[in-house]
Amino acid sequence: MKISIPQILGSLSYVKEDLNIINQQQDEGSQMEQTCNNSTALFGQITVYQQLRLQILSQLSVLQENIEKMQKMEQFVEFEETNLDKLTRNNSRLIDSIRKQK
Repeated sequence: MKISIPQILGSLSYVKEDLNIINQQQDEGSQMEQTCNNSTALFGQITVYQQLRLQILSQLSVLQENIEKMQKMEQFVEFEETNLDKLTRNNSRLIDSIRKQK
């Protein structure tokens, strides 16, 4: 069986087409792999973001509790200042009264 040059060239054109298809599929596979890698990286970043968000929410909760405690302390201090003022006035009156009795 004799094979002619046109037959060889025809076969080579089929091989070339097959190689082009394989290269295209490899490119698409590489793109899909890159997309998967990007998705994995993005998922990792989202996970870190969610953890940070939970930490921030926890810290905000503690901060809110501390603010409430400080407000109660301020009220207590104001109450004690009022009591101190009353005691000071009463002491002044008592001292005045004692002086008058002398």
